[in-house]
Amino acid sequence: MFAFIPHGHCYLWKPSLVGLHVTSDSLIALAYGAIPIILVYLVNKREDLPFNWLFFMFGAFILSCGATHVMGVWTLWHPNYWVSGTIKGITAIVSVMTAIALIPLIPKVLAIPSPAQLEAANLKLAEQIRKRTIAEESLQKERNFLNALLDNLSDGIVACNETGVLTLFNRATREFHGLPPQPLPPEEWANCFDLYQADGKTLMSKDNIPLFRAFQGEKLRDIEMVIAPKEGKTRIVLVSGQPILDPDGEKMGAVVAMHDISDRKQAEQELRQVNQELESRVAIRTRELQESQNRYQKLVANVPGMIYQFYLDPDGNAGFTYASKGSRDIYEIEPEAMKTDGLKMIHPDEVVNLQEAIMRSAETLENFRWEGRIVTASDKVKWIQAISRPERLTNGVTLWDGVVLDISDRKQVEAVLEESERRFRTLVANTPGAIYRCQCDRDRTMLFISNSIERISGHPASDFISNRVRSFASLIHPEDSDRVEKIALEAIEAKQAYLIEYRLICADGSFCWVYEKGQGIFSKKEKLKWLDGVIFDISDRKESELKLKQQAQDLENTLRELQRTQGRLVQSEKMSALGQLVAGVAHEINNPVNFIHGNLTPVEEYVNDLLLALDIYRQHYTDLNPEIAEQLEELDIDFLKEDLPKVVNSMKEGARRIREIVLSLRTFSRLDEAEFKDADIHEGLDSTLTILQHRLKAKPESPAIQVIKNYDNLPRINCYAGQLNQVFMNILGNAIDALEERDKTRTWEEIQENPSIISITTELKKAESLVAIKICDNGVGIPEDLKNRIFDPFFTTKAIGKGTGLGMSISYQIIVEKHGGQLSYISPPEGGAEFTIELPL
Repeated sequence: MFAFIPHGHCYLWKPSLVGLHVTSDSLIALAYGAIPIILVYLVNKREDLPFNWLFFMFGAFILSCGATHVMGVWTLWHPNYWVSGTIKGITAIVSVMTAIALIPLIPKVLAIPSPAQLEAANLKLAEQIRKRTIAEESLQKERNFLNALLDNLSDGIVACNETGVLTLFNRATREFHGLPPQPLPPEEWANCFDLYQADGKTLMSKDNIPLFRAFQGEKLRDIEMVIAPKEGKTRIVLVSGQPILDPDGEKMGAVVAMHDISDRKQAEQELRQVNQELESRVAIRTRELQESQNRYQKLVANVPGMIYQFYLDPDGNAGFTYASKGSRDIYEIEPEAMKTDGLKMIHPDEVVNLQEAIMRSAETLENFRWEGRIVTASDKVKWIQAISRPERLTNGVTLWDGVVLDISDRKQVEAVLEESERRFRTLVANTPGAIYRCQCDRDRTMLFISNSIERISGHPASDFISNRVRSFASLIHPEDSDRVEKIALEAIEAKQAYLIEYRLICADGSFCWVYEKGQGIFSKKEKLKWLDGVIFDISDRKESELKLKQQAQDLENTLRELQRTQGRLVQSEKMSALGQLVAGVAHEINNPVNFIHGNLTPVEEYVNDLLLALDIYRQHYTDLNPEIAEQLEELDIDFLKEDLPKVVNSMKEGARRIREIVLSLRTFSRLDEAEFKDADIHEGLDSTLTILQHRLKAKPESPAIQVIKNYDNLPRINCYAGQLNQVFMNILGNAIDALEERDKTRTWEEIQENPSIISITTELKKAESLVAIKICDNGVGIPEDLKNRIFDPFFTTKAIGKGTGLGMSISYQIIVEKHGGQLSYISPPEGGAEFTIELPL
């Protein structure tokens, strides 16, 4: 029928050779037939597999490959070469379609981590979360310590954030302003207090409020104002403040500190009558403490606790019949457990005291009120207060309905208040600060100074009287001397009090910080007689301020380092997973591509042989059967001879291109990236460009981005090749983003007239023993206000979801820290950006 001879004639019907081909092709066909069945079974069993249609394509491709081997056995005895060629053509088409389908699938496959990688990432993430939790707990403890420290300061501290919202308001400030303990909206503060100028009469406008002035950028020093609460003591305070700036000079808010000088104001009058002044101060302080204690008792009376009912029968049996859910907070047990375990949790040292209180209340039916300790379920010792009213039932049982309050905090406060009272009385007895009277001369000749000056400076008070041994002015630090004199003279001239902080040189050669408040005393004829004042040692306060600033800076640095570390870990895991997945996919694709590429050469030879045989046949058999002639005319043999070699060549070019892409993927992934070894820089650049080729080529809306390579003759250098590829990817990706963003606003003609270009230049600098790689684009460039932040972690100008802000930061660390090189850039005003990487040889 076909006038061909069987393929067995080519083997001369040699049994061993024919048997070899039959056996090999049969086994291959059998294996190729089984593989699609397995793939279909796998897809049916795992319907959740991504890209399951690809398995069917591979099955079709493998099945068609098996069919070619079946035809290889068939044509040994039956010369059906048209059928065999058609099957091979179908196989080639399916193979090419499968290979082409893989190309757009690569980015999606790259995004799918393996279960093992996910499990490893989850474990690492859990460890990071654990460490982060520990760090946050540590930070919280430090914040709690800082808050406690601020609340124990005698000075008031107020701070606001960059929007002007108050974020810090310590205990002393609330006391100054007469604010209630519970939160109060700022718009209602004016109902609690008034602010006056230093004269105590002129209401202070908003523009003159120190915190507002500091928020506007002004630095304040010792601004005197009067705080007049609606209920409470009017206070005279010295306010200092300034804006809060971050390391880059950006405003983060403002802070002011208020030092209560009310007592110091009173000291001006007390200098005239010292004994009366001391008694008055003791009385005022006692009254303030009593008022504070009364307010605290009122607060405790309203604090919710555990509501309970307690019984005592005539036989002496006692216990709780009811307890509210407050038992969970106080006793750390459920309400039902209070019936059996409530009395067992009384501290052993308090049992007798409690029994006596219960019996006394039961006998007299007076209100029961008891304070004592308990031991909670977690072995914590707490102070509680039980308040209840007894009721005698007709059966002789006594019931108490009342409430138990946790007063542990109050007990601690009482201890602190007792200690504060003790210290205050000690200070009063020893006259805190050094009270003085001196002449207004350069030596500040002392007419009188109290013995407290010895505790401050180390020099006895007698040394300064009439300058017997030394003048007081000689102890003022040389750097502060002129300032102290200027402030004092200006205040005296204005007949106002002077308030100065400066350093004193002590007897041991060290210096201490002091706070001085003084006033010029004038005669009836307005003639200056002398200066009266008081000097306080504020070294501890100054040291605390420095420590607080340092702690705040340390906390900020720690938080920034945690964020950078977390970013590096996440990026490292992503790049590691990317490298492994790329290498795995490249390896799996490589085998079928090589198979296709290897079969295309014999296919081309078979096609040429068939076309040659067809030409010979047409030359020698001109008188064809009409049916054959009609079929040949329908096939258009001349077009087939012209087009079929082109199709085969196109397939060969496609297979070659796929092999190049696979090779670039394997080169870019660099599974040996952890090793510091020799690598070809140009190979890394080319593989990166291959990966980015889909972004560089022409699109319907814009022409292709041109890439110009100016490669020098570079030696192989020691480096982390995979990490360098990551740097190339980051810089080239940013360049493409910049060019694409600019081209969105330009027409096709404008882009062709001024095309988008990326140039890559490498240079060997032998004199400096380094290699330079320059990557330049002609985009819009980098704005001037962003140039200093390009390498900052988490900084990005891209839209949300398009960038993490870690690419350039990690690139900088890879080049500078890992390789000891330099990463720099220039962006001229006319546009464009050039990044330069310098690596040592």
